[in-house]
Amino acid sequence: MKKSQLERLLFLEKKLFWFGKVKRKEIQEQFEVSSRVTTNDFSKYHELAPGNAVWDRPSYGYIADDAFKPVLYEPDSAEILGEIYAPTGAFSGSVGVTVLNVPGRIIPVNILRSLLAAIHSKRAIEICYRSMSRAEPTWRRITPHSLAHDGFRWHVRAFCSKRGKFIDLVLGRIVETGELSAPDATSETDTEWIETVKIKIGPDSRLDENQRSTIEMDYGMIDGEASFIVRKSMLFYALKQLCLHRDTGSSPKEQQIVLLNTDILKLL
Repeated sequence: MKKSQLERLLFLEKKLFWFGKVKRKEIQEQFEVSSRVTTNDFSKYHELAPGNAVWDRPSYGYIADDAFKPVLYEPDSAEILGEIYAPTGAFSGSVGVTVLNVPGRIIPVNILRSLLAAIHSKRAIEICYRSMSRAEPTWRRITPHSLAHDGFRWHVRAFCSKRGKFIDLVLGRIVETGELSAPDATSETDTEWIETVKIKIGPDSRLDENQRSTIEMDYGMIDGEASFIVRKSMLFYALKQLCLHRDTGSSPKEQQIVLLNTDILKLL
């Protein structure tokens, strides 16, 4: 099967799975192909997935059979929501969507460009950095190897020659960049970046049975527990985003979840 036909069949199957129906005209318009091509596409799909697509005369299109099972596509809720929200694309604007936009951290193009060049060439770079603990920006040499997003802002993961260790630096706080030079470290020695930690969460025990069941469903918990893996260097950010990095004294309805393996807090 040609790649172009596979792309059309994936679109066809996604439409059937998520929206329950698809029309030849939609494929023709999306991929700018003729009716003859779409006829061949549907013939091929019927061959691959007999019974999945049923002709519906009233809508002049195909609808998903009750026993529909995808054969080309592994359904992913996060993926389709991203495609629906995307400004352009096959499923953009399929349904009404709004996403909360809050002020973002500004990252100057020239700063990011210099950092990416340093990462790509595996070199150290001089940067002028503004921190919350100093009155004035200071110059330092870093050897960056990766970028990281904590859910709110971008960081560059780098070895800081001034502090003698790997740290995270907020991209938006880099005022200026200087010359490239020989690296002071490699990513292979950044153990906190390489090693991972499992975070286990459960519903707040102060909630009643119905509330706990609701939270368990929200997070797909099994037996009152859900877990996920993060890089050790991202542990603080993950716990902070979930409000689990410290005791906030929040009400159970506000807190909703708790950290089950509290022993990982010693890693912070």
